[in-house]
Amino acid sequence: LLRLMEDASSSVVQDSRPEAGYHPSPMVSTYREVIECCVGSNQAEQAAQVLYSMKDRGVKPTTYACELVIAALSKKLQWRRALQLLDLMDELNVPKTVVTYNAVISACARSREVGMAKSLLTKMQKAGIRPNEVSFNSVIGACASTAQWRDSGIINL
Repeated sequence: LLRLMEDASSSVVQDSRPEAGYHPSPMVSTYREVIECCVGSNQAEQAAQVLYSMKDRGVKPTTYACELVIAALSKKLQWRRALQLLDLMDELNVPKTVVTYNAVISACARSREVGMAKSLLTKMQKAGIRPNEVSFNSVIGACASTAQWRDSGIINL
């Protein structure tokens, strides 16, 4: 889909602007639609590649587009890849939300990466994003699934 979109964009340019080397980027909404198609067809890695393609073409993705991809990766327990997208968001200055962090925390929690889930909880607080019930429940669930519930740092017994 991405290749077709870029080819279509290039052919429009050739018809309407014959200047050599002029290649406009497809609109952000077009990229988002491609991401939604990839996510909807269970192609999380392809959706991630669309985000990197946006970066390569100088197109800043929206928070929503990043969250779609992170959530799709999280469902596949690809927590490392989801973390890479958090870094990409930093690099491109794309704002993060509680939803962004919750998706990555959830992936870490379901992958039994307790330390990383707790670290992300701390990181989001330092970034001024207030964790919610989903944030805390994901970390507590990760601790419980690995018999580390006393070490959660959330529950003081």
